[in-house]
Amino acid sequence: MRKVFVVCLFSITPFISSFSQSQSDILRPPIYSLTQDEMVSWMDSTTTFWMDSVDIPGMVVSIVAGDSIVMQKGYGYINKEKTAQVDASTSPFRIASISKTFTALAVLQLVSEGKLDLNTDVREYISFEIDRYHNGEITLHHLLTHSAGLDDKILGGGTLNKSEVPKLDQFLASSMSPQIREPGLTFSYSNMGYTLAGYLAELESGIPFYEYVNQLILNPLNMKHTFFWRGDEPIYSESKSYFLDDKGFREYPPYEILSYPSGSIISTGEDISKYMLMILNDGSYNGKQIVTPEVIDLFTQPVFTQDERLPGVRSYGFFNWNINGVNFINHGGSIEGYRSQLYLFPDNNVGLFIATNSSWGGWINSEIG
Repeated sequence: MRKVFVVCLFSITPFISSFSQSQSDILRPPIYSLTQDEMVSWMDSTTTFWMDSVDIPGMVVSIVAGDSIVMQKGYGYINKEKTAQVDASTSPFRIASISKTFTALAVLQLVSEGKLDLNTDVREYISFEIDRYHNGEITLHHLLTHSAGLDDKILGGGTLNKSEVPKLDQFLASSMSPQIREPGLTFSYSNMGYTLAGYLAELESGIPFYEYVNQLILNPLNMKHTFFWRGDEPIYSESKSYFLDDKGFREYPPYEILSYPSGSIISTGEDISKYMLMILNDGSYNGKQIVTPEVIDLFTQPVFTQDERLPGVRSYGFFNWNINGVNFINHGGSIEGYRSQLYLFPDNNVGLFIATNSSWGGWINSEIG
């Protein structure tokens, strides 16, 4: 029976300091060697407990190790009516801001081809103006590390009407966030920054951004249930998402995200497993090189921090962490009705993906992740 190593990052109790171990022993995270059956049993009991506790309709969990999918499993149902159980291979979940990792990878591929430059001001590429802070520069390095000094707009970023979904250039020209602080100094999360990065990839690839991502990533990985939802794609009508208020659980209506490169991908547990394996194996999947190892290095290695004393350094694609001596990278997703997390442990060649169809799913993500 194959064994899987599970690193416990956050479960060091406050009582451990009463023991006589050295400080290095105390801070060293416990690593448990579990059989695959033991891991699935633990995951089953943990997810069932938390889904029942906060009334989550459905979720999916995928774990990869080495070059294999170790576990992918659906829990619960795709809706409160329980018309179908969650299937890890086919049940769709919005992965929200995990979409940004796909956008970053697409941009970095064009950088590797010399079609985009990380340190060139974006005004060299675009035809519309951006309000600047003292005429400050805005580069792809700034956009991908959330350090461009941009304000971020939430209102006006979505619609319930498919006919109101504009093209990226139209949306950005009318709605681009202004730059409100000096670039390169401070981390300030920006959905509009990533939307602009996606638009630059569209300009330099010569095809719509979503089609470029299809050609570069989704099609080669056979991620056949994954797409950027832009209002004109087929949608799985039975799949629903929910929020909780003083009237109980209520269903979100279908909605469109106008800044789609920043957070509109819909995917499945199986498809994200393929994506994690490609990243962990230096851009290779199933014997095929999707992107080069150099692009993966650029994608995952730290490139920005506003202060070395603060945790959570940025690479161009992820947040980079060292907790209890364990290095890992991650990106989360939070959008109306969905919560998701993707964790990669490059030193251990392990990846974990979790997604739920409820705004309360963050409780489960934090317990499992």
